[in-house]
Amino acid sequence: MLPKEHRLTKRKEFNYIYKNGTATHSNMLTVVKVNSKSAIPRVGFSVSNKLGNAPVRNKIKRRLRELVGARLAKLKPNQNIVIIAKLPIVDADFNQMKKEMDYIFTKGNLS
Repeated sequence: MLPKEHRLTKRKEFNYIYKNGTATHSNMLTVVKVNSKSAIPRVGFSVSNKLGNAPVRNKIKRRLRELVGARLAKLKPNQNIVIIAKLPIVDADFNQMKKEMDYIFTKGNLS
């Protein structure tokens, strides 16, 4: 589970990250990161209506939160991150999502 102090929740924060951050892409995910003054890393999730109805989107967000929570200790401090889900993630199982998360964290130099 992702503790509350590590979550991005405000629309203004998301917009700032989208505008000023650097993106890293993979098949199932896009990660946008920006440096921050906070000593702890904070993560937000974006799952579009295009991916499915509410239960499908909530399932994806729950799985992403679980995967990031398990890697929270490895994340570099002083960064805010938004993880954006793409359409292929709908058909992926948990292990595929785990491999994709490892790949994107390495590629994006997040840990």
